[in-house]
Amino acid sequence: MEVTLLEQLGHVLPTVFDEEAASIVRRRIEDLGIKTITGEKAVQFTGNGHVKSVVTDSREIECDMVVLAVGVKPAIDLAKTAGVEMGALAGIKVNDEMRTNVPDVFAAGDVAETYDISRRRELDQCHLALRRRTGSDCGFEHGGSEDLLRRILQKKLHRNFIGVPAISMGLTHADTCSSCESGEEFQEIRRRTKDTYKKIILKNNCLVGAILVGQTQKAGLFSILLKRKIDIADYIPVLMGRNLNFMDLLPLIRRNADQFKEAEYKEIMDTGL
Repeated sequence: MEVTLLEQLGHVLPTVFDEEAASIVRRRIEDLGIKTITGEKAVQFTGNGHVKSVVTDSREIECDMVVLAVGVKPAIDLAKTAGVEMGALAGIKVNDEMRTNVPDVFAAGDVAETYDISRRRELDQCHLALRRRTGSDCGFEHGGSEDLLRRILQKKLHRNFIGVPAISMGLTHADTCSSCESGEEFQEIRRRTKDTYKKIILKNNCLVGAILVGQTQKAGLFSILLKRKIDIADYIPVLMGRNLNFMDLLPLIRRNADQFKEAEYKEIMDTGL
């Protein structure tokens, strides 16, 4: 097949990566022979019973088939009929335990909204990693377990994205925080090689976002530091180093042991994530 990828925003995977990280993924896409066009919007399909072309705002692309990926809309009709309360993003509103306003009714996955600890606002759950986590949290809560995430960290994980290991979590741009307050200082720190990219975003010296492309080892440590809002000012060189080692962060983890649940702290110490 001759394949063309059309993305109306400025780079591929715009909701997952920043432009620099996306450029590594784009190079891999193009190495596979896929023509990639960004910054153009499809405005019309031509054909009668069978597609003939896609018309953008600047060209016409002849084709025999079109695949659309244009987002997810929660299927909430049943919930609304049952009297379940909707949230600000037209999904089902849930609390930290994935409970709705209706007794003994839980919601998880694409239909559910919860709170994003990085952005400090409501978030839909239309990403696979979040669907799995909210689903398991819902099961744990229904079964009586207290081991819940409580607050969601927005994470989109591609363990092997067409040959490129990549992950993003929390904020991907410092200027995307929608509720910044006076006195909050944001900082972006990057390290780039030909095939790898690492960026962390700090707010008042605490991690609020990270992007790892090409080298995702120890990504769990970034997730832990983000969720627990630990001051990492003295450990930035360690986190941005080429080979992140758990032992290098051990003093930081121990110094903040009181911020972890006992089981969580034990897991960190046992596995090094």
